[in-house]
Amino acid sequence: MINHQDNFGTNLTSGTSASDTTSPLNNIPSIAAPFYIAFDATNINNHYETKLITSKTATNVLHSALSYDHTTAEEVRMVCPAEEMDSWSEAITGSRSDTVVSSATPSINTDTTDIFTVTALAAAITSFTTNLTGTPVNGQKLILRIKDDGTARAITWGASFVSRGATLPTTTVINKTVYVGLMYNSTASIWDCVAVSQEV
Repeated sequence: MINHQDNFGTNLTSGTSASDTTSPLNNIPSIAAPFYIAFDATNINNHYETKLITSKTATNVLHSALSYDHTTAEEVRMVCPAEEMDSWSEAITGSRSDTVVSSATPSINTDTTDIFTVTALAAAITSFTTNLTGTPVNGQKLILRIKDDGTARAITWGASFVSRGATLPTTTVINKTVYVGLMYNSTASIWDCVAVSQEV
């Protein structure tokens, strides 16, 4: 359940316009950024606009560009820590997944994929790095689920992956699924293999 509070005395101290990235408030929430707030946009039929607050001062909160104009009559209707909101969102929407039947150089966009599945690998994977795209953040997780087509297939990972705590598999086991758990290491700019689970 989200820690949500309604109508707790925080208002805009002056109007804001669409595309503004700063909102002046009369009662800055005490929790540390990042956190989410929701404006009660009374001038557009009570539409709520929720923004992630990236930083704050004594009188303002900073966020990405607004989508609507807002008036001084509007109240902030919700304050929620970013971690709590993000966890709730993931629980509701589920993990983002992508699937291919087979590819020697699988295309994985880590900006849009949390779980990537190869369902019937029909050739050796020559590189997981070649078509790896995205801008991952430190600690981001990626799960790979790989199964061959009835013949054991070699797996080559490339420079974007390293064994760290668990060993990257170098071949499939015939007709068995292997899970590879990865975590992004921004210090080394690489995906650390932290878990491997092989079907028996």
